[in-house]
Amino acid sequence: MRYLLLLVIPLLAQSQGNDVRFAEHLMQEGDYFRAITEYKRVLFSAANDSLTDYCHLQIAKAYRRSGKFELAVEHAAVVLTRGAASPGARLGANVSLGLCYLESDMPQLALQYFTAASQLPDTTCFALLCVGVAKVETRDFEGAGRSLSDAARQSALPGIRTSAEECSVLLKEYSHRPQLSSTVAAALSCVLPGAGQLYSGHAYDGLQAFLYTASMTLAAVAVYHYEHSVSGHLGWTYVGITVAGMFHLSNIIGAARTAEYRNWRTHADLTARLKELLLRQEG
Repeated sequence: MRYLLLLVIPLLAQSQGNDVRFAEHLMQEGDYFRAITEYKRVLFSAANDSLTDYCHLQIAKAYRRSGKFELAVEHAAVVLTRGAASPGARLGANVSLGLCYLESDMPQLALQYFTAASQLPDTTCFALLCVGVAKVETRDFEGAGRSLSDAARQSALPGIRTSAEECSVLLKEYSHRPQLSSTVAAALSCVLPGAGQLYSGHAYDGLQAFLYTASMTLAAVAVYHYEHSVSGHLGWTYVGITVAGMFHLSNIIGAARTAEYRNWRTHADLTARLKELLLRQEG
């Protein structure tokens, strides 16, 4: 029996190597759940800690790309909880956890893991690129600029240098773009209904707000003239003025929120583009 085991061990190592290569092929094909099955097969009989950590990190990546963030966090955290994990494994685990939280719209938590990863040996500077993107999402633009510049200057990989430079250019373009003022938008719509929405670049919403408010105001004026000339009672006039006032107030509030939304949308478009450049370099 022991003799058979001695014969099987080398074959088992070769089989594991083939399973890992097949799992990597499935990952490249985007067949993540089958890749997870193959990595778990290797994990079950992994002969060393390095292979175990690698499989956990690959499973975490596959789960994250499948949108299963909680499962991805579980597998990446296993590597960090193992005290004997190598610096490379801890680097990969911190980056993996950071990406999970970044894609889950929790940039502050992601930044903690990216920062921890950037303090470990990493000639690629991918973790530093991650720090820059996370800082943009948390609106620390000055810190983001420094991290992206450092990644572009220090990375040993041309692809990461290029992505860091592109991220820096996008950030500079964003910083030179003026932010809209919700106060100005509200004031404009207070003077002329719809002007605040037009200021925010929403012409259709502005026209709609103007027509609704103007229609209600004209209706209130028409009712006033009718009641004043016929009955002398202004009950319906007060109702019309109230309704017109509500429309005008809604128009003012809507103008302020439209400006805020426009600023948020511009920032969201920036971070989406930066994430795209980041994930392209993940490998």
